Amino acid sequence: MNVISAFPSIDVLNSNDAAELFIEGNYKFMQFAIFIPSQNLFYGIKQIINDKNNKIEEIINTLIQDKLLSQCNINRVVYAFNSYRAMLVPQTLFDAQHLNDFLKFHHKIEEQEDIYYHFIPQAEAFLIFSCPTYVENILKNKFSSVDFKHHTIPFIHMALQNEINSHQPIIHIFLGDNFFDILVLKQNKIQLFNSFYYQKYSDVLYFLVNIANLFSLPCNTSQLFISGNIQKESYQNIFNELKGIFPLLHNENNLPEAYNYSSEILALPGYQIRTLVGLKTCE
Repeated sequence: MNVISAFPSIDVLNSNDAAELFIEGNYKFMQFAIFIPSQNLFYGIKQIINDKNNKIEEIINTLIQDKLLSQCNINRVVYAFNSYRAMLVPQTLFDAQHLNDFLKFHHKIEEQEDIYYHFIPQAEAFLIFSCPTYVENILKNKFSSVDFKHHTIPFIHMALQNEINSHQPIIHIFLGDNFFDILVLKQNKIQLFNSFYYQKYSDVLYFLVNIANLFSLPCNTSQLFISGNIQKESYQNIFNELKGIFPLLHNENNLPEAYNYSSEILALPGYQIRTLVGLKTCE
């Protein structure tokens, strides 16, 4: 496993300060951030890149057994699972008694998975998603209370907050290791939200060009925003491929402005940690 730690060399933590722990990831990529409410500060981030195909249990245990966590007075834990299995349901159609039926309409559900939902007010819709039961058990054994979410919750939330004065649809994509999410907005209203598997860079390009055609969007004048928590080289390769077709491609490096960040966090690629720190905006 490749571990990247972005914490201040000089400890500014007071053990009496309450801290919030945000965790995001899956078996390929996992990261956590420590937030200090009294300082409105994201203090540090640790990332684990699973380049040795370790089991997800090993990755989570490596993450949560970090000695720094034992030095913090953590009073809140949020975990966002990164996965392909999520769908938006309009508020008018949502029924909490039929979560399984909703999700099965688009995705295969494994036996050892629990289904959750989260209301996104700006979207006027509920996101329904699943999380492996064994992941929940590991975290619940370590922390007394865990709030389970999905990476697309901050992805959608921040896209809707990013108001752009345009009558043309705006495309946002989030790159995972073998899947990507696409969100199409028009005048801050959701036109499309979906996820696709991909194996190579050209697959992403294929889906995007077809969606652009579906919405009659000329690729050379359409605005496209990209983020994701895959490794830098893979991200840059996909970015370069898309740039050749979508010249108005924007790298989503900006972090939410409402918070302070240590200089070590600001040295990380913003596109990798946007959804992690963005979990704080989804309270």
